[in-house]
Amino acid sequence: MILQEKLDEIKKGFESSAPTEALAVMHRATEDLRNSG
Repeated sequence: MILQEKLDEIKKGFESSAPTEALAVMHRATEDLRNSG
């Protein structure tokens, strides 16, 4: 298994157990960082 596959697996596991509100904040912050250049 390559690193990206391992990271994707960890992310999937985290997102399935994290509170919806926390995920929304995290995804919004990530998008803001991407848009800031």
